[in-house]
Amino acid sequence: MQNGRIEAVTVNHNTSRYAELMLRSLYAKHSPGLPLSVTLYDNVSTDDTAALEAFARSKGVAAQQSGFSTQTLNNSHGEILRRFVLEHPTCDYYLFLDADACFIEEDTLGTMQRELDADPAAFGVGPRLSWDGLTEMPEQVRKNNPDIPPARLHPCCALVKNTPLFRAVVEEIGLSCVNYLWAERTE
Repeated sequence: MQNGRIEAVTVNHNTSRYAELMLRSLYAKHSPGLPLSVTLYDNVSTDDTAALEAFARSKGVAAQQSGFSTQTLNNSHGEILRRFVLEHPTCDYYLFLDADACFIEEDTLGTMQRELDADPAAFGVGPRLSWDGLTEMPEQVRKNNPDIPPARLHPCCALVKNTPLFRAVVEEIGLSCVNYLWAERTE
């Protein structure tokens, strides 16, 4: 599906400066031939959103309120992403972006798309994550970090094929956090 249409989504949750940087880096490193549409949801952020909103407007980024606030008790991102997927059923790919992602390599999305298309068994792909912006995160660091399981596609930056199976999973199961109810605790 080379050069297929990508619908991207990000959620601002009092992270306006980071979200603006993420969008600026995305557009600075984006290949013009790759069809991309971005939607910015906001959780009624109370930080200064003026620069983020101005940049979003300058790029034609759709900005809208999510229906959640920064005071929501549980993490709302999964439900926002779920709704986004169900409201955008005709794209070729979904791109999930966190405000703290920053693109430093030219054509990152094109590279991700080519790698995803090269593996028919893959449903999604993420970039090579880096904490210092220069080198890929070492395997030992990933192994020692409980927030980075080895078989997880981290949603901070994930390109996912839009398939009927993916949409069915999103609709029936969702994209929200999981609670494990153990006999002695909840996790």
